Amino acid sequence: MPGLPQGTTREKVTFINLYRDNYKLYNMCAVLEISPKTYYKYRNKEDPDYYDYLIIKEIFDDSKGTYGYRRIVEGLKIKYGVVMNGKKVLRIMKKYNIMAEYIRKSKKKNKNERIEDNVKPNLLNRNFTTDAPNKVWDTDVTYLIFKGSRAYLSAIIDLYDRKVVAYKISKRNDNKLVIDTLNEAISKRKDVHGLILHSDQGFQYTSYEYKAICESNGITISMARKGNPIDDSPIESWHSLLKKETLYNNDITYLKEYIILVEEWIEFYNTTRIKEYKVTIYYLENLACAIYEFENENGAEEYFKQWSEEYNEVSESKYEEISNIKYKKCEQDVISNEYYCIIIKRENLVLFANEFWKRKDKLENLLKELNYLR
Repeated sequence: MPGLPQGTTREKVTFINLYRDNYKLYNMCAVLEISPKTYYKYRNKEDPDYYDYLIIKEIFDDSKGTYGYRRIVEGLKIKYGVVMNGKKVLRIMKKYNIMAEYIRKSKKKNKNERIEDNVKPNLLNRNFTTDAPNKVWDTDVTYLIFKGSRAYLSAIIDLYDRKVVAYKISKRNDNKLVIDTLNEAISKRKDVHGLILHSDQGFQYTSYEYKAICESNGITISMARKGNPIDDSPIESWHSLLKKETLYNNDITYLKEYIILVEEWIEFYNTTRIKEYKVTIYYLENLACAIYEFENENGAEEYFKQWSEEYNEVSESKYEEISNIKYKKCEQDVISNEYYCIIIKRENLVLFANEFWKRKDKLENLLKELNYLR
């Protein structure tokens, strides 16, 4: 018998009324420890909240048991055109024990506290671009939830091309998870001296072991400001993308299944998936000049001026103020071995829309020299 009430006689009588068609009266009275005489006595005293309870319960059930009293107030207006005071709705919900259940964050103190002395300044200041691999990495840990289980993923991406350098998945969010990820990244890329490794101020990144490994390999530690996720947005965005394209689109039951899925997805992400890049006006200028030189071998500067006037009507002063011009998004795609570059419109400025030539081998080397083709 579902949800047996342990409260007042009125609640027990209401419960019997709800399930009278499903169970025998005598049996329900025995289970609820109420006599049939008492039941009939109270049944004849109509509960003034009973009919309000029925429509509140219907809204609550429609929400799969997730609505609190505020949303039920709105649901009553939308579904029945009934305006009911929020305090009354809350009272009736308490009376009939209609309450949404939420998983609340544990207030238990984390044993793994960060070491304040090892917190480092933010060296990136939200400048997430770099002109070569192994200059700036970004790292973080995110949680994964599936079928009631929880696991943690630690990843490092290179801000040059946003490719995944290393990752680890574990059932424990501890220093070992982060240290194993870092060691794998170093062993893969090897020459990391002078690299900046950016993270948040999590306890793993302020640990003495993490600090020692970075120092011994010539890695400079950079940290986002406390409570500023935008300071660490590249890895946050990558985690969001990973979950959207793996976890949320698949019926995962076991951790082993998910590890295999993530391995396949990261291989796809690093080698095939179309990515968006941000390039400065400096790169666009050199790209336009280089393409002209590729065709004509002279007059690149004059060609670029004509090109800019024709497409953009932008004064030379704007091109000289490179540091004040925002980054432009550039998307690279490969279709039948033909390369295209699309620079998205910014304000009233259309920078570039030009099909590259099909001489793939020469053009590919040219663009790599410009740090453009990732």
